[in-house]
Amino acid sequence: MKKITLTNAFSFFIALFCAVNFGFGQTTLAAGDIAITGVNSDNPDQFSFVLLKDVVSGTQINFTDNGWQSSGNFRANEGTITWTASSDLSCGTQIIITDLQNPFSASIGTVTDSNQFQLSSLGDQILAYQGLSTSPQFLYAIQFGNNTGWVPSATTSNNSAVPTGLTNGVNAVNIGNIDNGTYNCSTTSSASAILASVSDATNWNGDDNVLQTLGDCVFSCSLCPTNTTWTSGAWSNGLPNSLSKAVVINDDYDTSSGDITGCSLTVNAGATLTVSNGTFVEVENDVNVNGTIEVQTQGAFIQNDDAGSFNLIGSGTASVNKITPTKAKWYYYTYWSSPVENATTNGVFPNVDGDRRFWFNANNFKDEHTNGTTNGNPDDVDDNGNDWQYSLVSNGTNAMTPGVGFAITEARSFTPGSTGTAPL
Repeated sequence: MKKITLTNAFSFFIALFCAVNFGFGQTTLAAGDIAITGVNSDNPDQFSFVLLKDVVSGTQINFTDNGWQSSGNFRANEGTITWTASSDLSCGTQIIITDLQNPFSASIGTVTDSNQFQLSSLGDQILAYQGLSTSPQFLYAIQFGNNTGWVPSATTSNNSAVPTGLTNGVNAVNIGNIDNGTYNCSTTSSASAILASVSDATNWNGDDNVLQTLGDCVFSCSLCPTNTTWTSGAWSNGLPNSLSKAVVINDDYDTSSGDITGCSLTVNAGATLTVSNGTFVEVENDVNVNGTIEVQTQGAFIQNDDAGSFNLIGSGTASVNKITPTKAKWYYYTYWSSPVENATTNGVFPNVDGDRRFWFNANNFKDEHTNGTTNGNPDDVDDNGNDWQYSLVSNGTNAMTPGVGFAITEARSFTPGSTGTAPL
């Protein structure tokens, strides 16, 4: 067994205590976790920023008008403001910092300053960072008030390079030759969307002489900042919409009463959402199903964002029901492609004989013969006859992969019409 001397153990304890204490009371931020949303350099000096991540009380952010040099350090002789959160703050909180003829004041939290921070109407920059000035973790940066914009390296008090780790148009912005500017609030929900919009200089308004009103935007980092709930036969907050309203189904709803377009969708336990013939549900983002979703024949369920999740929670279920047209003979085919994952041919077609379920193996399709015409076009027939294969793996329960074609007949006992149910 390895021995640790008392001296080494004590030193290890001290080092561990210091390491833990160093980060105590701080939320460590990364590039793009805040965005500067406004600036006034005609007196009084003023700027605003929005948090794009939750922060705990005691979190500090430094703001400096010292320019950044290509050598990897700050140009000297200007000032730094340190803002400290005096309470836990949620993503979307906007803070305004104003020069009250030194000291500065913050609309939320507290500010200490070096008495040298002063914005110039001849052009200036604000660089936000955490940590020491000798090894800063940059969060965001803005350049304003001159025609040069970002330069390769800070040479005067009026210019700056884009700080290390930041990219103009991504987590930094140059708003051009105006002394006073503010973001136009064109996007106010979703942290990533806010960051992208604020960092686009075309989304800024300003004036070279007139102070702008800062802090007018109301931000929410949620993809869907409000919601509307279907309960007791009515929507609680007006009709759903895809831009801002999360849809909550708390009682049974049938889209024959109206299509649904929502920012997100939740179906609560005990509730059923029925998507009827000729109607649709369209959801931009996430879907959470505690209850039941049933998509009927010629109904459509659309989820637009590939990054959105579809979650069956607890005993939640979701299914697509499809009724084929009546077929005159049992051996007439219906061609399918599953619109969902986790469906099986055995589950969707339980009453069809196992040897009457086929799937199309595109890798096996070989068409080398011509149709006898002068141009020699292929005849669209698989030459070796192995493109359509029996769907008999695991006693007929093999998965119906979305995008793969399936061909199904009736059972030999044949009754007109057939119904298939595919679980989402």
